[in-house]
Amino acid sequence: MAKYLTNFLRRHLIPVLVVITQVYGSRYPSTVSMETGKQNHEDSDIIQILNPPEVLFTGQKVMVEYRCSRDRIIGLEITGSTAKQKEDRKLFQKAWKCNSGSHSVRTKRVTLRFPDSIAFRPDLFNSKMTFVNSPKLKAWNLDPVWWPSCRKYHNAFWRATAKVSYDVTLPHPYARPSKGGFNSCPKWPLLILADAKMKTIEMCPREPEYINTINFPVAINGLSYGVVRKFPKYNDSTLEAIRQDSFRKPVFTLSMWIYILDYCKFSNTGLCSLMYHVTWNSTFMTPLVFVNRKGQLHIQMSKENHDTLAAVTNIKVPRKEWFRLVLTFARNHWNLVITHGKHLNETTTTSYNVPGATFMDDTAGHFVFGAFDTIPSFKGYIGQATFYRNKLWRSEEIPLPSPYHAMFELDLSQRSVRCERFQAWVYGRSSYYVKQVKATRQADQCHTYFFNLWRTITNKKHDEDFSNRCHRFGEPKSKLYGYMDRLIKRFIHRSRFPSSEQIGEKLYKKAVRYIDNGFSDVRRAIPLLKQASCYGNYDAMYLLATLLNNGVTVKADERQAQAYLMKGCLEKHRLCCLAMAHKHRYGLDGVPQDLEQAYLYYKYVADTVRVDKETHKETDVLTESVRLTNEEQLREQTDEDGDVFQWLKHQASNGVLSAQQHMARALFWGSQGLKRNMAAATEYFRLGAQAQDPQAMYDYGIILLKGQGTKKNKTEGLQQIQASAEKRNPSALNALGWYAHNFEKNMTAAVYYFEKAFRGGNADAAYNLGLFHLNGEYPGKPRNSDTALDYFNFAATRNQIDAGVYVAYLNMKGTRLRGRQVYVAAEWARFIAEKNPALGFVLRKGLKAFRDGDKPVALLYYMMAADAGIEAGSFNLAWLCEENQDGIVSFIEKECQWRQYNITTHREQQFIDPYALIKMGDYYWYGCGGKRDTTKAADMYSQAAKKKDPHAIFNLGLMLEEGTRINPSVWNNLRISKEVQSNNYTLLTSIYRKCRDSTKTEAFLPCSMALYRIQFMQAWNKYSDIIQTVSFILSGVVTVISFRHIVQSLRDRHRPAELDIL
Repeated sequence: MAKYLTNFLRRHLIPVLVVITQVYGSRYPSTVSMETGKQNHEDSDIIQILNPPEVLFTGQKVMVEYRCSRDRIIGLEITGSTAKQKEDRKLFQKAWKCNSGSHSVRTKRVTLRFPDSIAFRPDLFNSKMTFVNSPKLKAWNLDPVWWPSCRKYHNAFWRATAKVSYDVTLPHPYARPSKGGFNSCPKWPLLILADAKMKTIEMCPREPEYINTINFPVAINGLSYGVVRKFPKYNDSTLEAIRQDSFRKPVFTLSMWIYILDYCKFSNTGLCSLMYHVTWNSTFMTPLVFVNRKGQLHIQMSKENHDTLAAVTNIKVPRKEWFRLVLTFARNHWNLVITHGKHLNETTTTSYNVPGATFMDDTAGHFVFGAFDTIPSFKGYIGQATFYRNKLWRSEEIPLPSPYHAMFELDLSQRSVRCERFQAWVYGRSSYYVKQVKATRQADQCHTYFFNLWRTITNKKHDEDFSNRCHRFGEPKSKLYGYMDRLIKRFIHRSRFPSSEQIGEKLYKKAVRYIDNGFSDVRRAIPLLKQASCYGNYDAMYLLATLLNNGVTVKADERQAQAYLMKGCLEKHRLCCLAMAHKHRYGLDGVPQDLEQAYLYYKYVADTVRVDKETHKETDVLTESVRLTNEEQLREQTDEDGDVFQWLKHQASNGVLSAQQHMARALFWGSQGLKRNMAAATEYFRLGAQAQDPQAMYDYGIILLKGQGTKKNKTEGLQQIQASAEKRNPSALNALGWYAHNFEKNMTAAVYYFEKAFRGGNADAAYNLGLFHLNGEYPGKPRNSDTALDYFNFAATRNQIDAGVYVAYLNMKGTRLRGRQVYVAAEWARFIAEKNPALGFVLRKGLKAFRDGDKPVALLYYMMAADAGIEAGSFNLAWLCEENQDGIVSFIEKECQWRQYNITTHREQQFIDPYALIKMGDYYWYGCGGKRDTTKAADMYSQAAKKKDPHAIFNLGLMLEEGTRINPSVWNNLRISKEVQSNNYTLLTSIYRKCRDSTKTEAFLPCSMALYRIQFMQAWNKYSDIIQTVSFILSGVVTVISFRHIVQSLRDRHRPAELDIL
């Protein structure tokens, strides 16, 4: 009876209890599956986990209970997802066989083992950690038939008919045990370090929920230029997962401070950009904010398939005042708030529900503030812009910027008001003088303020009121307006009213004449420069900004200098743009370092270089970096009356081909101190062509085709180019391709000539092929920006200007295969921008003043070049400040020597002069900044030594002799072997020998003396005993010989003189 009862319980009651326990027990399984439809319960498969744990940890033991009706595979596994793998993956698995020999319920104890990143806390013994999402504890009973397939596809739980799973958790990474104390006995020092690390409070990396895309005001000139930003992904996996989940239900807030002068002046479509989000291939994304000619905003969102959804607001944004634009977006609803007014107390609001679903991935593509590519922008300033990611902020919740923010300190509105007042004064003064000239009768004549006052006092009977008829400009004028008053009077008496351009030009020229007299008259020039700036003379703006920035005879005012520069940038002044770019490139004068903002200004100037160079102006000259310390370069500079020019002219007239080529290029580009003379250059090109020189024939043909310096003659020009091409001139082959493309519209012929010229190494041909690939014009090949970039790189490294511009553009934008390279883009844009002829004119003026002995004027022009970021300008300014002839530095508030030398050392190595590196090495070595820094001194000297400067090599030797520890990398850079470095004497010998063998002859004597001294010291230390012994013996011998000589002399003195008796 007892046996029967036992079998009954085992076969019928236990399976029911298992199910009841799993369903109604203290732990509810998330999945339960049992076999059904069996005749006997003893034939069914069961599986369960006894007392399933809620929290799992490595080393934990889990009890699995199961029964097999036939041969089975029993398994226990733990699954979960991680930040890198969104789908569930196995964290642990244990499987074993279950034979059908016994139908009894069995149990097995399984020990859990997790990977280190899941099992242990991050510390000295374990550097990795993994967060696990939604972990599950699973057990299953599987038919062996499915096991090979399930092992491959990891789907045993899905295939099993009997299975159970539980939702569990894993400890937080910092709640897990340390690996160092888990089944191991680490050494005591490691335990101490691990304990110290465990007690350290771990800080999560800072993940800002907002991005300050613009922190410093940027001038937007109305063309296709702006600040390009790319948003990074979150480092934190949780935040990144939230961001990715919001792609189809985006949430963001955009805040921008804007100052608009013109809504949309240069657009053909009537829309200009404030900001937009775009992919690398110019596809618009969410969001996009444009403005139309009426001042209404065009706001556009995009779907996942790039379809766009746009709306135009019914509100008009203000002009000529700062206003804040706040755009909030949540899923398919946006709200726009415009805040403006003198005290920011006026608010306008509008909103819109976007039909359909929108899509936004804020890390895809890039955000443009202003414009980019071919999209025009508004004209004005962006003072600040902030993008709040995955956050909705009401306008009143966003804090206002400080009243000392740069955009308010620029004082744009007040400066406009002051200029308007001055212009009104000029107009009124002009009207007053016109009335004086036209007056024919005394009764109708308007008299001066003092005359009317005297007349009122002395003649009481005069009842006529002159105040209503006579203009108030008869009152006393400000002394600052004296020259302007005389200028107006001169124009009026000549019966012509001056234009704004004439007034600005006259004021600027007068100010320059004051400055040419020396620094003592700069104060008189500054009011004239301000007045000229009001009349749109941007050269005056740049000169004024230079004086204010450096504090030349006035107190330095960096912010007002930046205001004039930014005003010049709005009006596309080259030097103003370069100066602002230079400040952003290095973070100078209170301007934050920002390569993307610097790129905006560099790119505009770079785009103008080709046009400016080909537009003939006598004032434009080739940009040449002549250093005032280089006597050879100074001797090469000449002018139309110089000996060098006259000699070359004589040689060219006698048919010397090299002289003709030299004269033609110098006069065509305005190099070596010569003015541009296109007609004379054309004549020299013609003489070279008559001599059948292939390059001269090509140059002359191009001049005839373009009509530069001579009458355009397409037929003869093409004949000259074809004749040059027959002589296999790659430049001429490229020109034939250019002609076939632009005039004959024959792409096949154009590609043939371009490819042939490219194989000959022609940079212009590489540029043209790059354009074909970029625009999809290459026959039989699709558009390919990566191939185009390869061609542009080839051409740009060979000084092809337009190719350099495209290298900068494509690196800033990115291509299909290559990401953005902001640094490369900014450097290429700067390299091309610095070739603009406007810089050549400033450098030429400085060089001419220096050669004429006018050091203050030379210093001022080199200061203008230095503020524009020209390395030669900074170097020459620093050298003039170092020389300080006639005490000219006393007129400048800012320190100009070390500041400018330091700036020059931050350029590319090929542009840095060794003299500047040596001076900065001296600065750190002697502690001119208040503290000695031998490491930086050695670095500066080593950079100069790599340029084979003997002075720098000598200084490194002196540092070593004084016991300074110098990094071995310095000697490695000088190619000194490690064997030589092992001993100070051998190292010093090698150093001074390099110094002595320099090509600079003035270094031979000091380096030789230092070398002999080291060699003598080395010999003394090595043979000191022998030298001392020999020295003692020689001293003794000399003493004995000397003593004998003295004794012999005394004897000879007392010997009686012999008399000659004959």
